[in-house]
Amino acid sequence: MQDRSEIDHFLKYLMKDIPYVKGSALTIFTLINNYSNYGFLHPYYRKICKDLTQFPSFDLVYILILLHRYAKIFLNEKPPQKNADLELLLMACEKLLRSMHAEIIIEIGNIFLDFPSDDRISKVY
Repeated sequence: MQDRSEIDHFLKYLMKDIPYVKGSALTIFTLINNYSNYGFLHPYYRKICKDLTQFPSFDLVYILILLHRYAKIFLNEKPPQKNADLELLLMACEKLLRSMHAEIIIEIGNIFLDFPSDDRISKVY
């Protein structure tokens, strides 16, 4: 699969850049329908979560969708309170609850519903 290795190469290159470029790269990654290599995000996951507040709003919606899918695949084994990587995502999402963009709030609500804790769900509803 030459196409997949080329995509990986370009994404790895773009992930080294500033948040605006990373955001666009992650948006493209999310929009590629038949690309399901979410393991690609392993080395970048924590940095993406820490930088969530720096991404443009348009890209942020797709990045949250991507992180949501990633979390459902790789972080769903332990309870949220005992999974440091999942907790990092959930805390980063809490910082975004003040967003003026409904799509961002809706995706954060979806993440909180899939990984429930009473205090977080009450912040959304």
